[in-house]
Amino acid sequence: MNSSNKNIYSEITKKCKTPYDIFLFFTSKKMLKFITTFKFVNGIFLFKRNTYHITLKGIKTVPKYLIDIEWSSIKCYQNPVSYLKHSPCSVGHSTPKVFFKYAHTLDDYILKLYMCKITYEQHFELWKFLFCDFFYKQSFINHNHDVNTLHFKKL
Repeated sequence: MNSSNKNIYSEITKKCKTPYDIFLFFTSKKMLKFITTFKFVNGIFLFKRNTYHITLKGIKTVPKYLIDIEWSSIKCYQNPVSYLKHSPCSVGHSTPKVFFKYAHTLDDYILKLYMCKITYEQHFELWKFLFCDFFYKQSFINHNHDVNTLHFKKL
């Protein structure tokens, strides 16, 4: 963990190839300590040489959302997996994106995964879709500064 600015900002990194690798990373004690230290976490998922290089950045302040939105108000394609919606969307920017129903932010997702409120099967479906289908061999980010639903966007 690298710290700067008097612990206002820090990051943790890991290389992952599969949804299972991410599961192990997200449910580790080191990750639990990281997400409980910071009030807000965003992620960058860079694809290099058949591996995702994940960098999670933690900050001590929580941004205010521009939009407080209900799941039913997200006007994007409803994936056959009921807790995923993705581009194309009839509202918002044209940047490709994927929404996940059961978490508001990445740190909320990690905590719920750790506490078994998000199942391994739900985790697997989300990351299989992100890695193997929607963002296949592309870099993407988690950027929860605008709406209060966990979502990922193409970088």
